[in-house]
Amino acid sequence: MTNLTSGPFKSSSRLFRMPFGLALVSVFALIIFAPVILNMVNAGSDYSAHLFSAESWVKEGFPDRPRPQFLFHALVILLYRLMPGASIPYAGLLLALIYYIVLTVIIFVLVYPLFTGFSAFLRLISSLILTLILMLVGPISIITFSPPNLYFGYVPSHVYHNPTVALLKPFALILFLYACQVFTSVRRSHVTVVLCALVSAFGTMAKPSYAIVIIPALGLLAIFNWWRGKPVNWLLLTAGIALPIAIVLIWQNRYYHDANMGSFIFAPLQVMAYYSPDNLLLKLLLSIAFPLAVLILYYRQAVNEVSMQIGWLGLLVGLSYTYLLAEANDWTDGNFWWSGQIAVFILFVTSTLFLIRQNKSLLAQKRFTPAFIFCNLLLLLHLVGGVALYISSLGSNWRLMR
Repeated sequence: MTNLTSGPFKSSSRLFRMPFGLALVSVFALIIFAPVILNMVNAGSDYSAHLFSAESWVKEGFPDRPRPQFLFHALVILLYRLMPGASIPYAGLLLALIYYIVLTVIIFVLVYPLFTGFSAFLRLISSLILTLILMLVGPISIITFSPPNLYFGYVPSHVYHNPTVALLKPFALILFLYACQVFTSVRRSHVTVVLCALVSAFGTMAKPSYAIVIIPALGLLAIFNWWRGKPVNWLLLTAGIALPIAIVLIWQNRYYHDANMGSFIFAPLQVMAYYSPDNLLLKLLLSIAFPLAVLILYYRQAVNEVSMQIGWLGLLVGLSYTYLLAEANDWTDGNFWWSGQIAVFILFVTSTLFLIRQNKSLLAQKRFTPAFIFCNLLLLLHLVGGVALYISSLGSNWRLMR
């Protein structure tokens, strides 16, 4: 499997010798996402509550029991301390810009090596465009543009009002790359295990939404591979992923139970139907049309691709949380929704990389199959929906557009 057999970025390491490409994609990320983050910091979104928690820590000292998803607050305070005279909202804005840029760079690093056979200029432009598409895609919401319904009932890969899920994405994507190594590399590297453990732990501290997705997905795939006699890197799976995630989840679960917040209920469709009573199945299909088309049209290759196996198992787990579970205390919060959303994001990235790999030689010859064209048309429709959600998030009435 390209890019994932010897480390998440090993085959792309020479890209770091090309500072212009990395600088360019970072500038585009800054230009695109700075306005929407600034609006969310000022518009009373979830940023307000998390920044208020960070400010309380500054004024009252580190609490005996911090919020379980405390990584955002801790990093905001760190930036605040490093910038004398800055405010907590400014530090929050800066942190958000950093993790949006980091996520954009990671995707660019993964995409760029696949465009071999192109001229240097065309390779750079193609990689840049595809990276930005993956940073903006959303549900194909054309049918609900009027009256505006761009979010509720769908499972979008990107939303802008929640800082912790945005912070989670770089960790989740890197963790996914390490997860692929569990089944593609049996080499025991203690450095890899330690780095993976740090990513697993910090990602869970940012938000546990992907941790509770990846563990069941990897467990099922590991059992299946073991039963079929295929290699499994048990050291990486247990010490690099399962153990650090379990430790953080146990602490978070204890926190929630001590605060009488931790229980959940089995409530099929209750949360999703509350926010969108109609067309839930259609909206789900319109949320994942592109990766679903890639799976169907390239089924024989996809079922044997580790990244696609993990991506789709993760989606099934994430969607099961989204559609079947609810929090007992206040089920309208819909916090299990995040697991489906982060799984959709991961699947979009891996399906795109898989699609390019399957057509790599044809792309070098400027030849396009009907299947490739159809998948890309769907991806462009996802981009239209994502841009609509992005634009709606720039205004003061962003809540009304959802």
